[in-house]
Amino acid sequence: MVERERDRPTVDPGTERLVRDLLRGSDGEVRVRFRVSGSDVSMELLGEDRPIPPIAARSIIEQAIPFAAWMGDQLRARHLSQEATARILGVSLKTVNRWVNGRTEPRMRELRRIQEAFGTAPPL
Repeated sequence: MVERERDRPTVDPGTERLVRDLLRGSDGEVRVRFRVSGSDVSMELLGEDRPIPPIAARSIIEQAIPFAAWMGDQLRARHLSQEATARILGVSLKTVNRWVNGRTEPRMRELRRIQEAFGTAPPL
């Protein structure tokens, strides 16, 4: 059976930016290894023959995904409205709107709530 382009799963914009940055503008392949240990999940980005050092990978991720883009991606992935997100996080709709539109970023206590609610740490 021939695979059609539209049948391929798509990735969120933040992940796409990360992969494109890893490939530095050329076509290619990025391999990822996930490790699950109890409640912890870690991700290792693999180069051609060797893993990309975690510090380098973290640096690329932080540069590639601004908080506003990350937050928007999280809401879309979870099919959450800004209003629903505001209720979950205990903040106002206006606050979430400012985060998603890049006008402000959350304070430390709000970052903790975001991490608890989404189960993943936002880029700092």
